Amino acid sequence: MRASLAFVLTLLLATSVSAYKSVRGGIPAPVGLACWYAAREYDNTCSVGNLTACRCGSPIFMGSVTNCIDRWTSIAPRYPGLHFQENNPFSLITGSRREEFEVAYGYSVEALKAYKFIQDLCYQLGPRFQYSIGHLEAMAVEAKEHVIGAAEAEAQLHFLGEVRAPVAVRETRFIQYLYSMDVVIRQYSLGIIQGVVLNIYWALVIFVGFATNVFYSYFPDVVRRMKGPRITWFRRHFTLPATIGTEHNAPHVILKYIQIHLPTRIHSIVIAIYVLLTVVLTIFPIHFSANDPYLGTSLIKFARYTGNRTGLVALTQIPLLVLFGGRNNILLRYTKWPFNTFLTYHRAIAWVTFSHMVFHSIAFAFLAVYKSTYPHNWGFINWNMGHLATVAAAVMVTVAIRPIRSRVYELFYQTHISGFVIFLVGLGLHCHNFGWMGWVYTSGTIFLYNELSSIAKIFFCGWNSIATLTLFEEGMFKIVVTTSGRWNFFPGCYCYIIARPNLLQGHPFSIYVAPDNTSTPGNAQLTMVVKPRKGKTARLTRMLQDHYESTGSRSMQTRLYVDGPYGNQQPLSEYANILLVSGGVGVTAAYGYASYITGLQQSPLRSTRALQIIFVWIVHDARSLKWFQTELLHLIKSPNVKVEIYITRGFLDKDDSFVPSTRVYQAFQLERWVLCGSPTAPMISRSVPIETIEAVKHAPIKITNPTENTNYFDTTDTPPRPLHSAGSTLTSHASPMLSAFPPPPDNDTSMTGQSLDPGGTARTLDPNVLSAKLAQASASISQERKDKEAAGDTPHDSDSDEKPHDLVVTPPTPELNHPAQDPEGNRESYHVPEKGKFKIEMSKPEVAKLLSRHFSDITNDDSVGVFVCGPEKFNDEVRAAFVTETEIHGNIRMDYFEESFC
Repeated sequence: MRASLAFVLTLLLATSVSAYKSVRGGIPAPVGLACWYAAREYDNTCSVGNLTACRCGSPIFMGSVTNCIDRWTSIAPRYPGLHFQENNPFSLITGSRREEFEVAYGYSVEALKAYKFIQDLCYQLGPRFQYSIGHLEAMAVEAKEHVIGAAEAEAQLHFLGEVRAPVAVRETRFIQYLYSMDVVIRQYSLGIIQGVVLNIYWALVIFVGFATNVFYSYFPDVVRRMKGPRITWFRRHFTLPATIGTEHNAPHVILKYIQIHLPTRIHSIVIAIYVLLTVVLTIFPIHFSANDPYLGTSLIKFARYTGNRTGLVALTQIPLLVLFGGRNNILLRYTKWPFNTFLTYHRAIAWVTFSHMVFHSIAFAFLAVYKSTYPHNWGFINWNMGHLATVAAAVMVTVAIRPIRSRVYELFYQTHISGFVIFLVGLGLHCHNFGWMGWVYTSGTIFLYNELSSIAKIFFCGWNSIATLTLFEEGMFKIVVTTSGRWNFFPGCYCYIIARPNLLQGHPFSIYVAPDNTSTPGNAQLTMVVKPRKGKTARLTRMLQDHYESTGSRSMQTRLYVDGPYGNQQPLSEYANILLVSGGVGVTAAYGYASYITGLQQSPLRSTRALQIIFVWIVHDARSLKWFQTELLHLIKSPNVKVEIYITRGFLDKDDSFVPSTRVYQAFQLERWVLCGSPTAPMISRSVPIETIEAVKHAPIKITNPTENTNYFDTTDTPPRPLHSAGSTLTSHASPMLSAFPPPPDNDTSMTGQSLDPGGTARTLDPNVLSAKLAQASASISQERKDKEAAGDTPHDSDSDEKPHDLVVTPPTPELNHPAQDPEGNRESYHVPEKGKFKIEMSKPEVAKLLSRHFSDITNDDSVGVFVCGPEKFNDEVRAAFVTETEIHGNIRMDYFEESFC
């Protein structure tokens, strides 16, 4: 913490020094440039080709320039301590430092700057003009002996057509050029100041984030009391919703092909103010000096000053651009903002910076074409390196466009790293003699800090770590990494996996500590689940598949580099009610919080306000339960945790029709079971103890009796017990629903199309037969309800948000409250979770109804923390539903936390 704070203060100091020193930058030697332009008025021998190279090779022209420099810098002591005015052309020749230098080296600081400028100017145009400072001073001394006045030089031009001796330029003309130099410098300074204003704006934004974080961290009780109509209205319309519609993480599509990333509304407001400030400062009135001999016409002045201003504003934004885009951004710790928030600001600054670079390039390209110096300019390193930096920036911006970035993430990442190095080198060589290198050095320092911090984390925490990769049927795989004991795990953290030999890559993955981990004080065991996409994750999947085909084993070991941890821990433990909603592999992030908070509940040393945790997982494939079975078992056993799992899709049969194959077994711990048939068949929900609901195409998954040493989920080929078996507790709760499915004869094929195994295999019901049976059951239950209503006994509906055709029956449940009897006749005690603790449904829930039901179930008038992690569209759907609920439940403090890698 102290090291990072010291770095922040050093960074602020370096930026401040860079801004101060660059205010008078832009023209490295005003006297040298004024002498050069004043001497050009007496030269007509160089009229074609490379004019600068011609003049650098002319002893007469160089004598005129060096004589001018010597003349106007040697009288500098006559103006001690004065600042620049129109009658004082020596604004940079002041102070005791200049006098000390003059005593030590024999000439003034301004003379050295002027000679250095002429030296660089001639050197860039060819190796034959490698003038030293001493050589240029010798030219000045020699020119004194042969110099002629301006009037004589003009006469020679008139009668002879050329000047045959060095010229002492007119004082008035020299001062005019020097004044023009000062006007240009003022425009440079204004561009720097405008860029600093933009940086101050971002500093204020960061300060608000820092203050908010401090307030949330040290005054959580006050935060929980911040509720009511006004606060709810502000959050509902500004801080929570997406900018337009509901797309925030998912791309907003325009004209069917253009994808735009829209941040949240509050982020859009911050960015809009920034863009508006940029436009206002860019079009700020430009002062034109009258009779400017340096730039000439108003068109040239406008192009030059606009080009200077836009280039300098872009230069001042680069340190922020690097800081916000780095994964080791030190501001993450002090604001607790998600990394995606800084990436959103990073993209906005990047587009503003790049647009200014484009305007800067267009303006100077126009000047080069207008003045017919475009071919000549390629002889200057500043011109060449400026083009290199612009091309590198264009490549980075192009590859970072969302459709390209999402498809070729590794290319994007590698291009960003290597492209920025090229960009920074080009920028440094472009600005090296203008006095603006402080901004380049600051940007490079931040970049090196980010990269070296990653290397340090890899070296100290995740160097050459042993990883066990396990492939699962649906193509996903789990990585269990053993890292250094210095790894500091916290919920919400993630890391980057780097697979050899390609080190220029990085894939962020949420981390959690599995209940069955074997961590020791010297080694931390971390787990992550990977859904392969293109790039390295797809190659790892193919490697696992090849290993499985050759060895028959789904697991293999390899060595990886682990860069982390990153991320921030959200204060979910400060809320009385916690709703963790995850989709797909996002369950790993939600589980990290669930296990952490349940640990706080059970630890006597730490406390939490959490009264209940609702863990909701929406997943496509029931086979995903296999790779998360241990974690689910841990949550089910934990107190005050309710687990809901929704399996959204059926499985593709051989005829490519989506007809789920549903098998129902008996057991003792589930609250409800669901039969899914053809689209016309109703969904039947019953609050009866059953063994599992399973919808699998290949290997079946069943829940075994939950003891301390037995997993809930186990892949097995052992046939499950039949639905109707002797002594079945499910049969003992007979109802009209079960009567619709009597036990079939041994060879009855009307239900399955095949003989029933005498051992009792579960039947796959034909959809048409299932529809008829369920219709019969529906009619029976409807009649039963009517009878109960007539008798004044209203049936209990356990889910008020079910669709109209859903039928729910609550049979007697006394056996849920005491040890159960095994249906086979063997008596054994089992731990039976309380009713409503664990639920699996084969359906795709409506997120709005899901959140509404859980918020309506809150009995305490306290706080709610909602954490969401899943695919982009899933997160957006949950966010939109949460925004709606904030208005309905305005009396409850509700906060929304989200994790999504874009």
